[in-house]
Amino acid sequence: PAAPTPPAGGAANADQLYDEAIKKLQEGDYAAAERGFKTFIQRNPQNKLARNAQYWLGETYYARRDYNSALTAFAEGYKVYKTSPKGPDNLLKLGITLAGLGRKADACQVFAKFNQDYPRATDLQKRLNTEINAIMMSPEVKAKMEAMAVEPVNETAERFSEIARAEARISENQVQLA
Repeated sequence: PAAPTPPAGGAANADQLYDEAIKKLQEGDYAAAERGFKTFIQRNPQNKLARNAQYWLGETYYARRDYNSALTAFAEGYKVYKTSPKGPDNLLKLGITLAGLGRKADACQVFAKFNQDYPRATDLQKRLNTEINAIMMSPEVKAKMEAMAVEPVNETAERFSEIARAEARISENQVQLA
């Protein structure tokens, strides 16, 4: 079924469209929620709820394991709404999505950017540290860290960034030697 199509214009119609998309999301009808959020954003790009709609659009993809579409939605949310209250959420979820796609080095860069851009987002930093520790404990990363003689326990985002940069320098040196 198609997303609701209320007449364009009017805050009441915009709010109704957003609320219907949220309801679909809560019901687990992610495809309908996706259509609703897309319609809302297209019709109401300047509405105060557009930043939330963009984030939740990403979540509709993420919930269905469409990580490439989620990646695009979260990146767009960060780019367009960086200074809004949803900016940190989009950036954090962008990093989580990259990690889910196996792009751990890219995720590290995003997590480092998170601490640069949002040093006061303490609740999200706790979640960030949890996500970083999960990545750090993956067999692939643990093996690389052991090879570098680094201990992957309770790393902070800053320390994780240092490790990622060191790993990148090692990789660059190996490429230059080859």
